[in-house]
Amino acid sequence: MAMDGLTLASSIREMEGQLLGARIEKIYQPERDELILALRGSHRLLLSSHAANCRAQLTKVSRQNPAEPPMFCMLLRKYIQNGRIAGFSQPHFDRVLEIEIAAADDFGEPASYFLIAEIMGKHSNIVLVKNGVVIDSIRHVTPSISSVRVLMPGVPYAPPPKQDKADPREADESSIRAALEAHPEGKLGRTLLSLWSGLSPAAAEEIALRAAQSAELSYGALDGARKALCVKRIAAFFEDVRAGRFAPTLTLDPVGNPVGYFAYSPISVSESAKKHFDSTGAMLDEYYGLREKAELTRRKGHALNRVLQNNIERCRKNLALQQDILQSSAKMEENRLFGELLTANAHALPKGARVARVVNYYDEAGATVDIPMDPALSPAQNAQKYYKKYAKQSAAYSMAGARIKEIRSELDYLEGQLENLNNCTEDNELLEVREELIREGYVRPERGRKRPPKIAESKPWHYLASDGTDIYVGKNNLQNDRLTLRDAAPGDYWLHTKNIPGSHVIVKSGNPTEQTLLEAALLAAWDSQAKNSAQVPVDYTPRRFVKKPAGSRPGFVIFSTNRTLYVTPTEEAVKKLRQVN
Repeated sequence: MAMDGLTLASSIREMEGQLLGARIEKIYQPERDELILALRGSHRLLLSSHAANCRAQLTKVSRQNPAEPPMFCMLLRKYIQNGRIAGFSQPHFDRVLEIEIAAADDFGEPASYFLIAEIMGKHSNIVLVKNGVVIDSIRHVTPSISSVRVLMPGVPYAPPPKQDKADPREADESSIRAALEAHPEGKLGRTLLSLWSGLSPAAAEEIALRAAQSAELSYGALDGARKALCVKRIAAFFEDVRAGRFAPTLTLDPVGNPVGYFAYSPISVSESAKKHFDSTGAMLDEYYGLREKAELTRRKGHALNRVLQNNIERCRKNLALQQDILQSSAKMEENRLFGELLTANAHALPKGARVARVVNYYDEAGATVDIPMDPALSPAQNAQKYYKKYAKQSAAYSMAGARIKEIRSELDYLEGQLENLNNCTEDNELLEVREELIREGYVRPERGRKRPPKIAESKPWHYLASDGTDIYVGKNNLQNDRLTLRDAAPGDYWLHTKNIPGSHVIVKSGNPTEQTLLEAALLAAWDSQAKNSAQVPVDYTPRRFVKKPAGSRPGFVIFSTNRTLYVTPTEEAVKKLRQVN
């Protein structure tokens, strides 16, 4: 969902209340399209030019920063770090935030800089401007990219093209009535969208619904009294915007996931499907939090995903090959039979024959069999050729069973790692998976690396059962090992999907209720390859019956005296369990 002018205005209102006069203490660029300004009073201002997640907000979410700051970050530190926020503006109520910063120039003289966040989807950008000239931008726009507007160091800054729309902050009943009278046809929601800036289609429909109880009616279809009421209600909405009276609200799907955010409480959505916030920043943190973190992790884990997929495909091809070998026993026995029959009849067969018709003395009826021959070889040499084929097939056949077991074990490991990769929500969890794949020989370490990097120990998911019992769920193999072999007490209960790659689950109780075990089994099934299946088998046993064989791979254990539960995982059921941060 894109940030519209209304939500940006709500966000700016918070910034004005908390950041005016604040000193910029530090500047970070955690991602190539994202800036964070750390300000006095532990405030953090986030500016994002990401195509899908572009926005400007106060945030409390911390982010990991690269070891080496990007060039744009270094430039901002040079010009505006230690400067003070002098003001915020939103020209024409468009999706543009201009932050005025009072700092010092290269000669130590007072200077004004403007950090401009253009929040416009794939055209989003963050630009540093002084005296109307671009110092630099987070994304360069060259003449080859756009013939309308160039954003490069040293060129005059040109704002985004102004739309032919009115600023709702300047609207009153008279101007609203005149605008609607000039456009009486068409659906009211679309009319509002075309007349005033800063409105998303959803916002325009919301205003129309408040004004005329329908976004589908046209203004011209209303009678005189309803037209007057319509104008009055639109003016009241715009007055709330002008006065900064906002009501940040998330809309939720049936299982409680955020699906939209608004600067007001939409009347088209039931209260049970809304979540209200005291601040726009907190609302945006919740909306983008898990979604953005998961997206970044997927992006950073793309190379690992490709490695795992390639190796899984290799294993599947090898497995099919070995299974074909096991199914080729009939052909193998035929080669042995042909070798024996040719040996027994070699003295009676002419050299240079293409087919040898001989009696099959293994057949009780004494039937004949035609054996293909290489005319360039003698009958005895043809017999040896069949014997060699048999010997080669026999050796492969005897090894196929063991190879199938090895390949299936490797395939289970790789599919488990793919599931672990999908579970990663933090950089250190992703690094743990990468380091494990390096140790197992699937990923090459960086050239010149002397020792593995020190990685902060990641944490498993922590849930509370309905009776308050702690339940822990591992996200990767290292977490699974730590959780099962180090953190769990012998009497705690251990759960895992039966013969399906998935997470280790620990119930911190020696005598859990049946309901708690069912909830833990639900989590085990949800965090496995079978999350979209019904009646998923989940084994459970006290932790003391779980062992790790010497030399086995991370995450691999054996267990005994287990019992099995069958559960059907759903997102709605998992959401009902309280997750502890």
